Amino acid sequence: MKKPFLILMLISVVIISISFAVNADSDTTSSEKKVEDCPEASDLLDTTIYDRDVVVETLKTLIPETYINGDEYGEYYSDWSIITARPLPMTIGDSVNDVYFEIAKNFCGKEVANKSWLIRLNFPKWEGVSDSNMESQIFMAKSKDKGWYLWYRYH
Repeated sequence: MKKPFLILMLISVVIISISFAVNADSDTTSSEKKVEDCPEASDLLDTTIYDRDVVVETLKTLIPETYINGDEYGEYYSDWSIITARPLPMTIGDSVNDVYFEIAKNFCGKEVANKSWLIRLNFPKWEGVSDSNMESQIFMAKSKDKGWYLWYRYH
């Protein structure tokens, strides 16, 4: 009676071990690359806070393209305001925004984060409908070929 029990226990341990190994491997892969198309750092231009006016002007096109056009909830995004618009490296040490530099760095690497901008947006039409959609964060950068573009959107 002991022998079949021991064999069953050994098989169970092996199956569980294999299961954990497969799950750990897939978790590592997914956490290493959360953004499907990270920009190539070598394709990005250096920018400064002095580019803010151009960034704000570019958002007038990017927001409708990203949030409104073709979205069934697009109307909720038609009214928006900027909470934050600054280069991601300038968020380091800012207790409200510095987490976004770490997020960008984890997604696509420090070089990309150093050449990207954090844009935090408020969408007041979502008030009372969806608190999580009232604020959105996007990362954008300036490419040598594409100009300013959005490479990450949260909400």
